[in-house]
Amino acid sequence: MIGRQFHDHAAPRLHGGELIAEHPGNDDHRNDHIDKDHYLKEELPDWVNADWQTSLFKNLINYYHVKLDIKIRKCDNKTIREKKHTILKDIVNMKQYIVDAFTDRPFSGNPAAVCVMDSWPSEEAMMKLAMENNLSETAFIVKEEAGYHLRWFTPGTEVELCGHATLASSYVILTFCEPESSEVRFHTMSGVLTVRKKGDLYEMDFPTYPLREIPVTDEMEQAFGVRPVKAVLGLDLICVFENEEQVRSMQPDQTRLKNLEGRIQNATAKGTEADCVSRSFCPKLSIAEDPVCGSAHCQIADYWSGELNKKQILAYQASKRGGYLHCELREDGRIYISGRAALVAIADIVAEL
Repeated sequence: MIGRQFHDHAAPRLHGGELIAEHPGNDDHRNDHIDKDHYLKEELPDWVNADWQTSLFKNLINYYHVKLDIKIRKCDNKTIREKKHTILKDIVNMKQYIVDAFTDRPFSGNPAAVCVMDSWPSEEAMMKLAMENNLSETAFIVKEEAGYHLRWFTPGTEVELCGHATLASSYVILTFCEPESSEVRFHTMSGVLTVRKKGDLYEMDFPTYPLREIPVTDEMEQAFGVRPVKAVLGLDLICVFENEEQVRSMQPDQTRLKNLEGRIQNATAKGTEADCVSRSFCPKLSIAEDPVCGSAHCQIADYWSGELNKKQILAYQASKRGGYLHCELREDGRIYISGRAALVAIADIVAEL
């Protein structure tokens, strides 16, 4: 049995490999065999009313996705494509893409959900979907007159800047929405962000933040489990450690981290294979550790650029998933942060938002 009852009408079921329709109130059509291809090229039978039709396709949406996609791959049939669109359009509220950023391999880097919409749902709805996804960021995109408007939500709050979800969003727009383009501009809480595709890298034009050195405290040592040799504060806290092994192996106290300054609490050290190695902890944003944090590197790369006296910084984020960020400090005080992206999934959001 594929489904139960909707709107007081019985859902279809499988019997001997065939779909059977059990519909009440009409003995002439009871237990009709449903020709699956019939739905792709013909109108539905008269006895299938609107409510029942909606229930049928809601019940069989995953089944039809598989079958229809196979058909479309086998032949270029405009009628089939149009019928698929007709079937799905009334129950699909938006497309959602899962993209791993700062990596070229799925299941590494930093995953982000990217939702492309025609209009804005409520903030409550976006927050619920972000909590449902339970990823470090869910990005929401609406194309408006001025261009694409982009917002980012963690499972706990909306944030003013997110690097990896911006990279993931640019990948989606330049791959699926505007594949002929090589540049996209997003209007965000942090101003206009431009992303350019250069080969297999997506180059993001981000702001930097003023950094000031602050005293190293016992609270920092208690939170990270290791005493930093230096601390710098911008939008986030950057604690510098003696070597990268301390950064890689630390198991910080999330509760104590919340009591430290800064939006995100970063641990960093000079690297051996990369210029710097870092980790980003975000308990204030309801994220224990961000796998690869682009916005934090607006500050981390800026710091190491000054320490190493070089404009180009190769940064490695030493989380379990890991990822590389190619950073370049500009003369105007902004920063280019580039990375690769890998597509993991494309989904239809059918829940009402």
